[in-house]
Amino acid sequence: MRLRSRVALASVGLVLVGGTIAGCGGGDSEDESLSKSEYISQADELCAENSANSDELSAQISSALDAGDNEAAADLVEENTEATVAMIDEIDEMVPPEEDQETIDELFAISDEQQGLAGDLADSVRAGDQATTDQIGAELDALNDEFNAIADEYGFVDCGSAGDA
Repeated sequence: MRLRSRVALASVGLVLVGGTIAGCGGGDSEDESLSKSEYISQADELCAENSANSDELSAQISSALDAGDNEAAADLVEENTEATVAMIDEIDEMVPPEEDQETIDELFAISDEQQGLAGDLADSVRAGDQATTDQIGAELDALNDEFNAIADEYGFVDCGSAGDA
C-alpha cells in the first residue's frame, strides 16, 4: 500500500482506537459513576466529534503526502494524536459502572498500545519509510480490530466499529 494510503488509514485507526477509550476512569467516588447507557452515550459523543476531526486531518495528511511533504504529513499525524489525547483526557474524567471496569480496562490497554505507536508512525512518515509505516499500520489495524470487537460487544457505537465507517 502506498505511504499516503497507509498513513491516512493508520491515522484514522489511531484516533478511533487509540483515542476512543483510554485512561482509567477518573473519579474516585462511587457517587460519580455513570450508568452503562450514560457512559456509552457520553463517550460515543466525544468519539463522534473526534472522528470528524480525524477525517479532516486524514484528508490533509493525504494531500501533504501527495505533494511530497512528509514533514507536514508527520506534523498532521502528531496533531491528530494530540487531539485524540485531549479527547482521552475528557473520557478519563468519566467513571464507568464498577461492574464494567474490567472491560473498560481492556479497552484502555489496547488504546495505550496504539498511542505508543503514534510517535513511531509520525517518525516513519517524516522519514518517508514505507516499510516501517506499513508495519506500524498493520499493527494499528490489528489493534483496531481487537478494540472494535470489545467495544461493539460492550455497546459502543461511535467508539466501536460503527465509528470506522
